[in-house]
Order: sequence, then structure tokens, then C-alpha cells
Amino acid sequence: MVTTEDFLQFWTKAIPNLHVHPDDAAELERNHHALALDTLVGPFMGPVRTAPVVLLTLNPGFSTGEAREAAQIPAARESMANNLGGDAPLPAWVGNPSGREWTTRRLRQFGLGYEDAEARIAFINLIPYRSREGAKDMRMADRLESSRMVRAWARDTLFPEAVAGERVVVCLRSAKQWGLVPDTKRGAALFAPKVTRGAFMEHVPMREEIGVAVRRAVGIIPRKETVQ
Repeated sequence: MVTTEDFLQFWTKAIPNLHVHPDDAAELERNHHALALDTLVGPFMGPVRTAPVVLLTLNPGFSTGEAREAAQIPAARESMANNLGGDAPLPAWVGNPSGREWTTRRLRQFGLGYEDAEARIAFINLIPYRSREGAKDMRMADRLESSRMVRAWARDTLFPEAVAGERVVVCLRSAKQWGLVPDTKRGAALFAPKVTRGAFMEHVPMREEIGVAVRRAVGIIPRKETVQ
């Protein structure tokens, strides 16, 4: 069984390199892919150990040169090293303001601002390396040890916590790859709504229920509020 501590301990092995997890190096070398290996690794962001809300995505995007430049900034590298400990809030995005913009837009669909979420929500990526179109490198999820680890942690620990109502987990990309059935809810709070390729929930009945559950979990609506 892979616990949260096992998952976080796995990622301490990426410090101080911060570009490639050592257990992924051989597969990244021997396989053709378009994953960026000169940017900071991105397995997750936010307080993974304690976050009452966890959002599942595919992998970090790579649309500008900001991420490559940020990887050389000492403050950005220090922020990522702290993030990998599992307790840091959502990042300040030193040298990479487009990252904060992406995050803010995805949070807005739950009725949250960045400040509402930074200490209460974690984002988890299936593939921890950036690419322009993550779906094209989806096959790497079956080959990378980091992807196998995050799937095992989700299966063994995170998903059971959500089913029991201990966390709210919402899958915003690639539900089948995460081992979930699209357009379903399991237990108290494991949601796999219909979503777009941009990680936005479609306008379906489950969206309202998810919004209430997320806002309640981060503490900005009363716990007694129910979906109408």
C-alpha cells in the first residue's frame, strides 16, 4: 500500500536536480517524447499532505518560454524544492506568471479565488513533465515510475479518503488514465465529471454539487449548505 508519506518521500529524490526524477531518467532517455526536461518538474502543487481538496490533472503545460527561464531562477527553484515537501501552499509562480493565470482560471469554476485556495487545495499531475499537448505523450504514463507511483498512491490512499469523505477529489483530466469512470461519483466525494481538454468542467448537474463540496471543504460556505 502506497501512503501519502510514501508518495512524498518518493519525490524528495528529485531534489536538488528538480528537472527529472532519477527513477524516470532511463525511460525518458530511451523513449521518443515531447516532454520538456529543462523546466522544473511538476508532480503536484499545494499542500498535498493536508489539502481537503485535491484536483487531478494530466501534466503541466508549456506554451511560453517562461517556465524554461524560471527553472534558472534561484527563488523559483527554492519554491519548487519546498513544494516537493508536501506542505507548501500553492506557489507564488516566480518568473512564470502564466502559471498563476492558468491555476486561477481553473479555480474560478469552483467559485474560488487564488487566495481562497492556496493553503487548502492541491493539484496532482499524472505526468510530472511539461509539454505543449500532454495527450500526445499519454503513453509515457505507463512507462514512467513517477506516473506509476502517483496512480498507486491515488488507488491506495487518496481515492479511499475521498470515498470516505475525508477529502474532496475532482478529476479534471484523463479520468480513465487515473483509473476512474468519466461522468461518475464514487462514495462521498470522489468526482470524475465531464470535462474539456482545458480542464474545465462541462455544464452538467454534477458541476453544482462539486462546487458546493469544494467550497465547503475549503471553508467558504457553511457546512450545512446543501445542493438544491
